[in-house]
Amino acid sequence: MTLSSIYIFQTLIHIHKNLLWINHNYDPRNAKSIIPLRSRLRMTQMNRVNIHIYNKLDSLFKNMHIKDMILNAFKVFSKKFLLQHCFYTIDDYLNL
Repeated sequence: MTLSSIYIFQTLIHIHKNLLWINHNYDPRNAKSIIPLRSRLRMTQMNRVNIHIYNKLDSLFKNMHIKDMILNAFKVFSKKFLLQHCFYTIDDYLNL
């Protein structure tokens, strides 16, 4: 795996582990995707990119219930996907 693929993999695992902490208090337009919080600080804006990485995987596989997968199944699924596609930058992944 390339370095950016390893970063994407670790980001996906981190967000998938912490999905219980991310919930909506209302019915959003895209109920399946995670909405990043608005912030004015640079460090928290970097977390928005991580959420976009997770939402991209969720949008690529709409028919699969990725959020309902157990952690080990999600790890295997995301690792197989990243091994099939060689991403050299995060933009390559986001523009897929």
